[in-house]
Amino acid sequence: MESLCLDKLHRSKLFGLLETEIASAAKVILNKLTIRTSLEDLLELYEEYSQYVFYIRNIFLPLDRSEKKNIYEVGKQKFRALMLEKNLFEENVMPNLLRMFADLRADAGNKLMNGEVAVVETNFCIKRCIQMIQELSFFDTFAELFFEESRTSYSNQSNHLIAIFTLPEYFVHTQKLINFNSAICVQYFSRVKYKLTCVMEDCLVKAMQPQIFGEERSAESSFHSLLDDIDKEYGASSLTIGHHLFRKIGELEEFEKRIIQWGKARGSVYITDGNPIPKLLVLYLKLCTISDVTKNKTITKTVMETVLNEGSNNKVPQALAKQFNIALCKKDRAEMEDLSSLFKLFTCLVDKDVFGAHYKRLLGKRLLHNTSLSLDLEKGILGKCSSRFCMRTFCYVFIRNYLV
Repeated sequence: MESLCLDKLHRSKLFGLLETEIASAAKVILNKLTIRTSLEDLLELYEEYSQYVFYIRNIFLPLDRSEKKNIYEVGKQKFRALMLEKNLFEENVMPNLLRMFADLRADAGNKLMNGEVAVVETNFCIKRCIQMIQELSFFDTFAELFFEESRTSYSNQSNHLIAIFTLPEYFVHTQKLINFNSAICVQYFSRVKYKLTCVMEDCLVKAMQPQIFGEERSAESSFHSLLDDIDKEYGASSLTIGHHLFRKIGELEEFEKRIIQWGKARGSVYITDGNPIPKLLVLYLKLCTISDVTKNKTITKTVMETVLNEGSNNKVPQALAKQFNIALCKKDRAEMEDLSSLFKLFTCLVDKDVFGAHYKRLLGKRLLHNTSLSLDLEKGILGKCSSRFCMRTFCYVFIRNYLV
Protein backbone atom coordinates (compact mmCIF):
# COMPACT_ATOMS: atom_id res chain seq x y z
CA MET A 1 0.00 0.00 0.00
CA GLU A 2 2.79 2.41 0.89
CA SER A 3 4.55 1.76 -2.43
CA LEU A 4 1.33 2.41 -4.33
CA CYS A 5 0.69 5.63 -2.43
CA LEU A 6 4.22 6.89 -3.07
CA ASP A 7 4.28 5.94 -6.75
CA LYS A 8 4.40 9.21 -8.71
CA LEU A 9 2.52 7.76 -11.68
CA HIS A 10 -0.49 6.52 -9.71
CA ARG A 11 -0.84 8.54 -6.54
CA SER A 12 -2.69 11.49 -8.12
CA LYS A 13 -5.19 9.11 -9.74
CA LEU A 14 -5.54 7.23 -6.49
CA PHE A 15 -6.20 10.44 -4.59
CA GLY A 16 -8.89 11.36 -7.11
CA LEU A 17 -10.58 8.00 -6.59
CA LEU A 18 -10.52 8.54 -2.83
CA GLU A 19 -12.15 11.96 -3.23
CA THR A 20 -14.91 10.38 -5.32
CA GLU A 21 -15.46 7.67 -2.71
CA ILE A 22 -15.59 10.19 0.13
CA ALA A 23 -18.06 12.40 -1.77
CA SER A 24 -20.21 9.35 -2.46
CA ALA A 25 -20.16 8.35 1.21
CA ALA A 26 -21.19 11.84 2.24
CA LYS A 27 -24.06 11.80 -0.24
CA VAL A 28 -25.28 8.41 0.98
CA ILE A 29 -25.30 9.61 4.58
CA LEU A 30 -26.97 12.93 3.84
CA ASN A 31 -29.63 11.25 1.71
CA LYS A 32 -30.87 9.80 4.97
CA LEU A 33 -31.57 13.32 6.20
CA THR A 34 -34.47 15.68 5.70
CA ILE A 35 -35.11 19.18 6.98
CA ARG A 36 -37.17 17.63 9.78
CA THR A 37 -34.40 15.28 10.91
CA SER A 38 -33.49 15.97 14.52
CA LEU A 39 -30.21 17.63 15.34
CA GLU A 40 -29.18 14.57 17.39
CA ASP A 41 -29.63 12.31 14.32
CA LEU A 42 -27.61 14.69 12.17
CA LEU A 43 -24.79 14.70 14.73
CA GLU A 44 -24.76 10.89 14.88
CA LEU A 45 -24.57 10.63 11.09
CA TYR A 46 -21.78 13.22 10.97
CA GLU A 47 -19.80 11.29 13.59
CA GLU A 48 -20.33 8.07 11.59
CA TYR A 49 -19.10 9.81 8.43
CA SER A 50 -16.12 11.39 10.22
CA GLN A 51 -15.11 8.00 11.57
CA TYR A 52 -15.31 6.52 8.08
CA VAL A 53 -13.11 9.28 6.59
CA PHE A 54 -10.69 8.93 9.47
CA TYR A 55 -10.28 5.20 8.75
CA ILE A 56 -9.66 5.91 5.06
CA ARG A 57 -7.03 8.46 5.96
CA ASN A 58 -5.25 5.98 8.24
CA ILE A 59 -5.18 3.38 5.47
CA PHE A 60 -3.86 5.82 2.88
CA LEU A 61 -1.73 7.90 5.24
CA PRO A 62 1.38 7.86 2.96
CA LEU A 63 -0.79 9.20 0.13
CA ASP A 64 -2.16 11.86 2.44
CA ARG A 65 1.37 13.02 3.14
CA SER A 66 2.81 12.68 -0.36
CA GLU A 67 0.03 14.70 -2.02
CA LYS A 68 0.30 17.41 0.64
CA LYS A 69 -3.47 17.19 0.97
CA ASN A 70 -5.36 16.23 4.08
CA ILE A 71 -7.86 13.49 3.31
CA TYR A 72 -9.81 14.34 6.45
CA GLU A 73 -10.08 18.00 5.35
CA VAL A 74 -11.29 16.90 1.94
CA GLY A 75 -13.94 14.79 3.64
CA LYS A 76 -15.17 17.75 5.69
CA GLN A 77 -15.34 19.95 2.59
CA LYS A 78 -17.50 17.36 0.81
CA PHE A 79 -19.86 17.11 3.78
CA ARG A 80 -20.06 20.90 4.10
CA ALA A 81 -20.88 21.29 0.38
CA LEU A 82 -23.74 18.81 0.63
CA MET A 83 -25.09 20.43 3.79
CA LEU A 84 -25.18 23.78 1.98
CA GLU A 85 -26.87 22.15 -0.99
CA LYS A 86 -29.63 20.76 1.26
CA ASN A 87 -29.84 23.94 3.41
CA LEU A 88 -29.29 21.79 6.49
CA PHE A 89 -27.20 24.40 8.29
CA GLU A 90 -29.66 27.27 7.95
CA GLU A 91 -32.87 25.23 8.30
CA ASN A 92 -31.86 22.56 10.77
CA VAL A 93 -28.64 23.22 12.67
CA MET A 94 -29.05 26.93 13.37
CA PRO A 95 -32.71 26.90 14.54
CA ASN A 96 -32.17 23.89 16.81
CA LEU A 97 -28.93 25.22 18.28
CA LEU A 98 -30.41 28.67 18.93
CA ARG A 99 -33.45 27.03 20.55
CA MET A 100 -31.24 25.03 22.91
CA PHE A 101 -29.36 28.16 23.97
CA ALA A 102 -32.66 30.00 24.42
CA ASP A 103 -33.86 27.16 26.68
CA LEU A 104 -30.65 27.42 28.72
CA ARG A 105 -31.15 31.16 29.21
CA ALA A 106 -34.84 30.82 30.02
CA ASP A 107 -34.18 28.13 32.61
CA ALA A 108 -31.43 30.22 34.22
CA GLY A 109 -33.65 33.31 34.18
CA ASN A 110 -36.47 31.46 35.96
CA LYS A 111 -34.09 30.12 38.60
CA LEU A 112 -32.57 33.54 39.26
CA MET A 113 -36.02 35.13 39.51
CA ASN A 114 -36.92 32.53 42.14
CA GLY A 115 -33.77 33.25 44.11
CA GLU A 116 -32.07 29.99 43.11
CA VAL A 117 -28.52 29.52 41.85
CA ALA A 118 -28.18 29.05 38.08
CA VAL A 119 -25.43 26.56 37.27
CA VAL A 120 -24.19 25.83 33.75
CA GLU A 121 -24.36 22.09 33.23
CA THR A 122 -22.69 20.64 30.15
CA ASN A 123 -25.14 19.92 27.34
CA PHE A 124 -23.31 17.34 25.20
CA CYS A 125 -25.63 17.86 22.25
CA ILE A 126 -24.68 21.55 22.14
CA LYS A 127 -21.01 20.73 22.62
CA ARG A 128 -21.01 18.18 19.78
CA CYS A 129 -22.90 20.57 17.53
CA ILE A 130 -20.43 23.41 18.17
CA GLN A 131 -17.58 21.04 17.40
CA MET A 132 -19.25 20.00 14.13
CA ILE A 133 -19.82 23.53 12.87
CA GLN A 134 -16.23 24.41 13.77
CA GLU A 135 -14.90 21.44 11.80
CA LEU A 136 -17.14 22.26 8.82
CA SER A 137 -16.13 25.96 8.84
CA PHE A 138 -19.64 27.13 9.71
CA PHE A 139 -18.60 28.65 13.02
CA ASP A 140 -17.99 32.26 11.88
CA THR A 141 -21.40 32.33 10.18
CA PHE A 142 -23.02 30.81 13.22
CA ALA A 143 -21.23 33.24 15.58
CA GLU A 144 -22.53 36.30 13.71
CA LEU A 145 -26.09 34.98 13.72
CA PHE A 146 -25.77 33.99 17.37
CA PHE A 147 -24.51 37.47 18.30
CA GLU A 148 -27.54 39.05 16.64
CA GLU A 149 -29.93 36.62 18.30
CA SER A 150 -28.20 37.19 21.64
CA ARG A 151 -28.42 40.95 21.26
CA THR A 152 -32.18 40.72 20.63
CA SER A 153 -32.66 38.29 23.51
CA TYR A 154 -30.63 40.34 25.99
CA SER A 155 -32.39 43.57 24.97
CA ASN A 156 -35.84 42.04 25.48
CA GLN A 157 -34.75 40.53 28.77
CA SER A 158 -33.32 43.80 30.05
CA ASN A 159 -36.46 45.74 29.13
CA HIS A 160 -38.54 43.22 31.07
CA LEU A 161 -36.26 43.38 34.12
CA ILE A 162 -36.17 47.20 34.13
CA ALA A 163 -39.98 47.19 34.28
CA ILE A 164 -40.18 44.97 37.36
CA PHE A 165 -37.03 45.78 39.36
CA THR A 166 -35.76 48.80 41.20
CA LEU A 167 -32.36 50.02 40.04
CA PRO A 168 -30.38 48.32 42.87
CA GLU A 169 -32.23 45.04 42.21
CA TYR A 170 -31.52 45.39 38.50
CA PHE A 171 -27.80 45.89 39.15
CA VAL A 172 -27.62 42.73 41.26
CA HIS A 173 -29.76 40.63 38.90
CA THR A 174 -27.80 41.83 35.86
CA GLN A 175 -24.52 40.78 37.45
CA LYS A 176 -25.95 37.29 38.10
CA LEU A 177 -27.10 37.03 34.49
CA ILE A 178 -23.72 38.14 33.20
CA ASN A 179 -21.98 35.61 35.43
CA PHE A 180 -24.21 32.83 34.11
CA ASN A 181 -23.74 33.80 30.48
CA SER A 182 -19.99 34.18 30.98
CA ALA A 183 -20.01 30.58 32.19
CA ILE A 184 -21.87 29.59 28.99
CA CYS A 185 -19.23 31.40 26.94
CA VAL A 186 -16.42 29.57 28.71
CA GLN A 187 -18.21 26.24 28.28
CA TYR A 188 -19.04 26.50 24.58
CA PHE A 189 -17.38 29.53 22.98
CA SER A 190 -13.73 29.63 23.95
CA ARG A 191 -12.84 31.33 20.65
CA VAL A 192 -15.28 34.22 20.91
CA LYS A 193 -16.21 34.22 24.60
CA TYR A 194 -14.90 37.77 25.15
CA LYS A 195 -16.91 39.22 22.25
CA LEU A 196 -20.08 37.41 23.30
CA THR A 197 -19.70 38.54 26.92
CA CYS A 198 -19.30 42.12 25.69
CA VAL A 199 -22.50 41.80 23.63
CA MET A 200 -24.43 40.85 26.74
CA GLU A 201 -22.88 43.51 28.94
CA ASP A 202 -23.53 46.12 26.29
CA CYS A 203 -27.23 45.21 26.01
CA LEU A 204 -27.99 44.78 29.71
CA VAL A 205 -26.07 47.83 30.87
CA LYS A 206 -27.28 50.15 28.13
CA ALA A 207 -30.85 49.21 29.00
CA MET A 208 -30.38 50.84 32.39
CA GLN A 209 -28.74 53.99 31.02
CA PRO A 210 -32.06 55.85 30.76
CA GLN A 211 -32.52 55.11 34.48
CA ILE A 212 -29.28 56.97 35.21
CA PHE A 213 -28.49 59.25 32.29
CA GLY A 214 -32.07 60.09 31.32
CA GLU A 215 -33.32 63.63 31.61
CA GLU A 216 -36.73 62.58 32.88
CA ARG A 217 -37.47 63.17 36.55
CA SER A 218 -38.31 59.49 37.15
CA ALA A 219 -34.94 58.42 35.76
CA GLU A 220 -33.13 60.97 37.87
CA SER A 221 -34.96 60.01 41.05
CA SER A 222 -34.29 56.30 40.47
CA PHE A 223 -30.52 56.74 40.49
CA HIS A 224 -30.64 59.41 43.17
CA SER A 225 -32.58 57.06 45.44
CA LEU A 226 -29.82 54.49 45.08
CA LEU A 227 -27.20 57.07 46.07
CA ASP A 228 -29.34 58.33 48.95
CA ASP A 229 -29.32 54.76 50.31
CA ILE A 230 -25.58 54.24 49.84
CA ASP A 231 -25.13 53.85 53.60
CA LYS A 232 -27.66 50.98 53.73
CA GLU A 233 -26.70 47.34 53.44
CA TYR A 234 -27.48 46.97 49.74
CA GLY A 235 -26.45 50.48 48.68
CA ALA A 236 -22.67 50.12 48.43
CA SER A 237 -22.82 46.64 46.91
CA SER A 238 -25.33 47.77 44.25
CA LEU A 239 -23.24 50.80 43.36
CA THR A 240 -20.12 48.64 43.17
CA ILE A 241 -21.81 46.40 40.60
CA GLY A 242 -23.16 49.39 38.65
CA HIS A 243 -19.75 51.08 38.62
CA HIS A 244 -18.10 47.87 37.39
CA LEU A 245 -20.68 47.38 34.63
CA PHE A 246 -20.46 50.93 33.31
CA ARG A 247 -16.67 50.72 33.31
CA LYS A 248 -17.02 47.60 31.15
CA ILE A 249 -18.93 49.46 28.42
CA GLY A 250 -16.76 52.59 28.55
CA GLU A 251 -19.35 54.87 30.18
CA LEU A 252 -17.59 55.33 33.52
CA GLU A 253 -16.94 59.04 33.09
CA GLU A 254 -20.63 59.74 32.44
CA PHE A 255 -21.60 57.48 35.36
CA GLU A 256 -19.38 59.44 37.78
CA LYS A 257 -20.61 62.72 36.32
CA ARG A 258 -24.16 61.75 37.33
CA ILE A 259 -22.96 60.98 40.86
CA ILE A 260 -21.46 64.46 41.09
CA GLN A 261 -24.73 65.97 39.84
CA TRP A 262 -26.59 64.09 42.59
CA GLY A 263 -24.20 65.38 45.26
CA LYS A 264 -24.52 68.97 44.08
CA ALA A 265 -28.32 68.71 43.89
CA ARG A 266 -28.54 67.40 47.45
CA GLY A 267 -26.04 69.92 48.76
CA SER A 268 -27.76 72.91 47.16
CA VAL A 269 -30.93 71.96 49.06
CA TYR A 270 -29.14 71.41 52.38
CA ILE A 271 -27.34 74.78 52.45
CA THR A 272 -30.69 76.58 52.52
CA ASP A 273 -31.48 75.12 55.97
CA GLY A 274 -31.06 77.20 59.08
CA ASN A 275 -28.34 74.79 60.23
CA PRO A 276 -27.06 72.96 57.16
CA ILE A 277 -23.99 71.37 58.79
CA PRO A 278 -25.56 68.10 60.10
CA LYS A 279 -27.00 67.30 56.68
CA LEU A 280 -23.77 68.33 54.96
CA LEU A 281 -21.87 65.99 57.26
CA VAL A 282 -24.20 63.14 56.26
CA LEU A 283 -23.70 64.05 52.59
CA TYR A 284 -19.94 64.11 53.12
CA LEU A 285 -19.94 60.63 54.67
CA LYS A 286 -22.05 59.27 51.80
CA LEU A 287 -19.68 60.81 49.28
CA CYS A 288 -16.75 59.20 51.08
CA THR A 289 -18.44 55.81 50.75
CA ILE A 290 -19.12 56.49 47.07
CA SER A 291 -15.50 57.55 46.52
CA ASP A 292 -14.32 54.33 48.15
CA VAL A 293 -16.61 52.29 45.87
CA THR A 294 -15.57 54.13 42.69
CA LYS A 295 -11.90 54.49 43.71
CA ASN A 296 -12.23 58.15 42.75
CA LYS A 297 -11.50 60.57 45.61
CA THR A 298 -12.10 63.63 43.42
CA ILE A 299 -15.87 63.02 43.56
CA THR A 300 -16.07 64.05 47.23
CA LYS A 301 -13.73 66.99 46.73
CA THR A 302 -15.56 68.29 43.64
CA VAL A 303 -19.01 68.09 45.22
CA MET A 304 -18.11 69.53 48.63
CA GLU A 305 -16.06 72.43 47.28
CA THR A 306 -18.92 73.38 44.97
CA VAL A 307 -21.66 73.03 47.59
CA LEU A 308 -19.84 74.82 50.40
CA ASN A 309 -18.88 77.83 48.30
CA GLU A 310 -21.70 78.38 45.82
CA GLY A 311 -24.27 81.18 46.05
CA SER A 312 -23.94 84.82 47.07
CA ASN A 313 -25.92 84.30 50.31
CA ASN A 314 -24.09 81.17 51.38
CA LYS A 315 -24.20 80.88 55.19
CA VAL A 316 -22.07 77.74 55.46
CA PRO A 317 -18.94 79.46 56.95
CA GLN A 318 -21.01 80.96 59.80
CA ALA A 319 -22.91 77.70 60.37
CA LEU A 320 -19.67 75.71 60.41
CA ALA A 321 -18.17 78.03 63.04
CA LYS A 322 -21.30 77.56 65.18
CA GLN A 323 -21.05 73.78 64.80
CA PHE A 324 -17.45 73.88 66.00
CA ASN A 325 -18.66 75.89 68.98
CA ILE A 326 -21.31 73.27 69.81
CA ALA A 327 -18.76 70.46 69.59
CA LEU A 328 -16.25 72.29 71.82
CA CYS A 329 -18.64 73.33 74.60
CA LYS A 330 -18.69 71.32 77.83
CA LYS A 331 -22.40 70.64 77.65
CA ASP A 332 -22.12 68.82 74.33
CA ARG A 333 -19.48 66.14 74.82
CA ALA A 334 -21.36 63.81 72.50
CA GLU A 335 -20.51 66.11 69.60
CA MET A 336 -16.75 65.45 69.92
CA GLU A 337 -16.82 62.72 67.29
CA ASP A 338 -17.92 65.28 64.71
CA LEU A 339 -14.72 67.33 64.98
CA SER A 340 -12.73 65.34 62.41
CA SER A 341 -15.62 65.54 59.96
CA LEU A 342 -16.02 69.27 60.64
CA PHE A 343 -12.38 69.76 59.72
CA LYS A 344 -13.01 67.96 56.44
CA LEU A 345 -15.74 70.50 55.66
CA PHE A 346 -13.47 73.30 56.77
CA THR A 347 -10.74 72.31 54.29
CA CYS A 348 -13.29 72.63 51.46
CA LEU A 349 -14.19 76.22 52.36
CA VAL A 350 -12.88 78.95 50.09
CA ASP A 351 -14.12 81.86 52.21
CA LYS A 352 -12.13 80.99 55.33
CA ASP A 353 -11.97 84.64 56.45
CA VAL A 354 -15.72 84.68 57.11
CA PHE A 355 -15.40 81.43 59.03
CA GLY A 356 -12.42 82.86 60.94
CA ALA A 357 -14.32 85.96 62.02
CA HIS A 358 -17.18 83.92 63.47
CA TYR A 359 -14.88 81.31 64.97
CA LYS A 360 -12.84 83.99 66.82
CA ARG A 361 -15.96 85.51 68.30
CA LEU A 362 -17.29 82.17 69.52
CA LEU A 363 -13.85 81.10 70.79
CA GLY A 364 -13.62 84.29 72.85
CA LYS A 365 -17.00 83.53 74.44
CA ARG A 366 -15.95 79.99 75.33
CA LEU A 367 -12.76 81.18 76.98
CA LEU A 368 -14.32 84.11 78.81
CA HIS A 369 -17.22 82.03 80.15
CA ASN A 370 -15.08 78.97 80.82
CA THR A 371 -17.35 76.71 78.75
CA SER A 372 -14.59 75.17 76.64
CA LEU A 373 -14.33 71.40 76.77
CA SER A 374 -10.50 71.39 76.83
CA LEU A 375 -7.84 74.06 76.50
CA ASP A 376 -5.45 71.54 74.98
CA LEU A 377 -8.09 70.72 72.41
CA GLU A 378 -8.60 74.42 71.68
CA LYS A 379 -4.85 74.83 71.11
CA GLY A 380 -4.80 71.83 68.79
CA ILE A 381 -7.69 73.16 66.72
CA LEU A 382 -6.18 76.64 66.54
CA GLY A 383 -2.91 75.10 65.40
CA LYS A 384 -4.71 73.36 62.55
CA CYS A 385 -6.70 76.45 61.67
CA SER A 386 -3.66 78.76 61.68
CA SER A 387 -1.97 76.68 59.05
CA ARG A 388 -4.91 77.05 56.69
CA PHE A 389 -6.09 80.67 56.75
CA CYS A 390 -5.17 84.20 57.69
CA MET A 391 -6.08 84.14 61.39
CA ARG A 392 -2.50 83.04 62.14
CA THR A 393 -1.78 86.22 64.13
CA PHE A 394 -5.02 85.95 66.06
CA CYS A 395 -4.29 82.31 66.90
CA TYR A 396 -0.78 83.17 68.06
CA VAL A 397 -2.08 85.95 70.39
CA PHE A 398 -4.79 83.72 71.85
CA ILE A 399 -2.42 80.85 72.44
CA ARG A 400 0.13 83.14 74.09
CA ASN A 401 -2.30 85.13 76.32
CA TYR A 402 -4.99 82.62 77.19
CA LEU A 403 -3.93 79.06 76.47
CA VAL A 404 -0.27 78.90 77.57
